Amino acid sequence: MEGPIALLVEALRRIDPDAGIVDAADWMRLAVLLDGETTPAAMPDNADAKPKQGPSADAALNDKRQAAGSEQDDEAHRAATEDDSESHSGYEADESTSELFVANSSVQGDALPMLSPGGRALPAPLAISRALRPLVRRVSAPELSPVLDEEGSIRRVVDSDLWQLLFRSRTKPWLELALVVDEAPSMRIWQRTTRELTELFARLGAFSDVRIWRLRIDVEAAAPQLFASTGRVQRSHKELLGSAQQRLILIVSDCVSPAWRSENLIDWLGDWGKAHPTGLLQVLPSQQLWSRGALGHARRWAVSAPAPAIPNQALRRRALSTLPPSTSNSGVPLMPPLPMTTLAPDRLGDWARLVAATGSVQMVGFVFQPSPIEVINKEGPIDWQARYQAFRENASPKAIKLASLLAAAPLRLPVIRLVQASLLPGSGQTHLAEFFLSGLIERVESAVGEPEPVDADQDPDQIEYDFLSPELRHRLLSDGRIYEAIAVQRCVGDYLSQRLDGPNPFLAAVESGDPSRAYSEMGGGEAFARVTQQVLNWLGVPQGHAKLDQGARRGSVAGASTAAETESMGHAESDPTAAEVRMPSP
Repeated sequence: MEGPIALLVEALRRIDPDAGIVDAADWMRLAVLLDGETTPAAMPDNADAKPKQGPSADAALNDKRQAAGSEQDDEAHRAATEDDSESHSGYEADESTSELFVANSSVQGDALPMLSPGGRALPAPLAISRALRPLVRRVSAPELSPVLDEEGSIRRVVDSDLWQLLFRSRTKPWLELALVVDEAPSMRIWQRTTRELTELFARLGAFSDVRIWRLRIDVEAAAPQLFASTGRVQRSHKELLGSAQQRLILIVSDCVSPAWRSENLIDWLGDWGKAHPTGLLQVLPSQQLWSRGALGHARRWAVSAPAPAIPNQALRRRALSTLPPSTSNSGVPLMPPLPMTTLAPDRLGDWARLVAATGSVQMVGFVFQPSPIEVINKEGPIDWQARYQAFRENASPKAIKLASLLAAAPLRLPVIRLVQASLLPGSGQTHLAEFFLSGLIERVESAVGEPEPVDADQDPDQIEYDFLSPELRHRLLSDGRIYEAIAVQRCVGDYLSQRLDGPNPFLAAVESGDPSRAYSEMGGGEAFARVTQQVLNWLGVPQGHAKLDQGARRGSVAGASTAAETESMGHAESDPTAAEVRMPSP
């Protein structure tokens, strides 16, 4: 088969390797239908005249379009800038606004539930999908029933006048994926990121099967435990060994848990790396943060792959560090080097090319060092001033700025993501990790004064955090500007109003104006956003159901008096009427 149809079939097979001439016919039929729905433009009087062709005419037309577009963009930018400056100078609106709240388990109040749009946890999912394209490869699947080869059957009839159907074997992705997710307490903030990453792997089309395994650490026994995705029965790590199809093992962790320096877990890594290609996805994106965990004590190797999908044991390796090799009592290395990548698309692309053995790619692999697990004594008062000083000295400027902004907001992961996206869009997961690993915050205690129990199955978005002391919160607020703390609610509200169908919605609440429709168990808390009544309508809160108050109510987290707000903003008394929205207690 030759001609345009052959080209179309070839293009379709880049999307679906099983596509044939019937699919091409369907696409052409769809194109005709779509083309028929368009309204043809009116033809000019000199329609028969041949239009001027040539690169010079096209270039001139493009230049005019670009110039016109740039002028429109400039005008739009100036208008947006003027609108933004006006809103910052007075924050006056034509309609009432309401405050969205995150609940506090120690406060109760009548409220209406609602879903608030959240922020995306996985950065640049499209770029990550493109980076993983080297893993998209298909192989013959003889165990599957064959499919009719329409093109081959037609060719046989035309060439030999033999009316006999031809069949061809199906194809399938060449790899299956075992995703081992570390469930250490420090990994709680990455749970939604891991969930979005799992969904991306499932949609990628590179794996015939994506199976999730959960890695937990028994702190008392210092031993790793492996569970299936939704199972509660402990499984053997050897279940990942051996497969009828090539299996890729990817471990998602921050390597902060002390178990990464235990000989038990290192034995597991060695068994997996000797049988399958095994990689480590480090969720901490900064090398400065890696040194706080097991990677800071691991030996580094440069590794490359001579063939596709080979076990780590068969990788070419060259030592990069001078640390003593990790060996057992018999002198045999406990594990082969473990190639490491991060969520950065370029690093994921290098890892994908290493697995597929496309191009001359070298990556860094780590061999973990077994060492005794230290027991940290948590008794005694916490010196928040020392932790604050250490954070100021070691953290990046954006992480310090993020901490200052979060001092004016309730500390829940969905709210933190919204503050990042609306007030600090240049920040990323590095700065979020710096903040959570700073030691400046802790989980909120229960009503009886004890820390909330740690449940590995608990949604991390429902976990409440707070700063170590009110003095620390005030100190962080003083690092920023007063008007920035006051603007947190408004800026987050503006961000939400532009993304009403945004990803990762989370449960919030608005203070009820009708107690008969309210839920007293929704709780109370500190406001994290201010939105208009129109936005509340979009979020399912009808007109009149939310409580309206004259003037914006400032939460205690702002740490600034009304007089200070008035002096800094110059318009606190001109705020429009406001209602309040809350997020339910966990």
